[in-house]
Amino acid sequence: MAATVTFMGADDTTTTTMADERALYLKLFSGEVLTAFAEQTMFIDKHNVKTISKGKSAQFPLIGRMPAAAYHTPGTELLGQEAPLAEKTISVERALISHLFIDNLDEKLAHFEARGELARNMGIRLSQSFDNHVARQIVAAAASSSPITGDTTMGGYVISDDDLKSGTAATKLAGYVDGIIAAKVNLDTKWVNDGDIYMCLNPTDYYFLVKEALASGYSLVDQRVGGAGSISQGKITDFMGVKLMSFPGVPTTDYSAEDFNAVNCTLTKALMWTRGAVGTVKVWDIMVEEEYKVNYQGTLLVAKYAMGHGVLQGECAVQFKTAS
Repeated sequence: MAATVTFMGADDTTTTTMADERALYLKLFSGEVLTAFAEQTMFIDKHNVKTISKGKSAQFPLIGRMPAAAYHTPGTELLGQEAPLAEKTISVERALISHLFIDNLDEKLAHFEARGELARNMGIRLSQSFDNHVARQIVAAAASSSPITGDTTMGGYVISDDDLKSGTAATKLAGYVDGIIAAKVNLDTKWVNDGDIYMCLNPTDYYFLVKEALASGYSLVDQRVGGAGSISQGKITDFMGVKLMSFPGVPTTDYSAEDFNAVNCTLTKALMWTRGAVGTVKVWDIMVEEEYKVNYQGTLLVAKYAMGHGVLQGECAVQFKTAS
């Protein structure tokens, strides 16, 4: 007499196929990847993201500055002013994939549950790649010129200061403070007003600023930093209207030879931007696949996405870098 088997991964105890028996396991694996990606990515909600169902690219319209308004002369016909228009097309890159193969016997012998943690790390790795690619495009945006002919206000802005790397504590602090002020003056002059202003620094420089704030003798929740900060957490979250973030993934590598997001970021120290700086096109959001391989006696786990990134409005981006 055959026993009635309760499959712990099945969503219906009457199912008989291996795919159905593992249905719940697949959802758990997917959920852990998706949760890890959402928790870890810094840039997903800080730039423009467009999802497409078909095609290889998407267009982002750009509108330049309208001509100056003028007083109307009675009886004069209004024929319309010419609006300066352009567009940026961002194409989807190849699929970005994180994958693992788990041997049946090895998983059975393991004295701990590894699959959930492996799934989480796959999500984290995808989020790190995503953030790195968007950050590269912020560097490219800061170095870009205006897409509108004759309108020089729509280009990016680069601040170069060797004190950010090799200065004394006093000159390094002054370099960042003066740089943030110069960057905000630049954004204000270009009428950039599309939401929050973000700035990411590598952890060494971010906590250097925290240390200097403490050494200056005032609380991190003092009104001089907008009342937004925490001594217990060691954070400055807002400085002169700029949301500061510690980001270990500030790009400092020359990616010029790569197929996608090819930008030289070697001298980068920090980035400031608003959400209009960069755009992302998604044709596949995070997707997760799991397949048991009889011939290999194990399970292949795949997490992937297909997206593309590109510069939109250079005036929304500032790069802090060293001269050499």
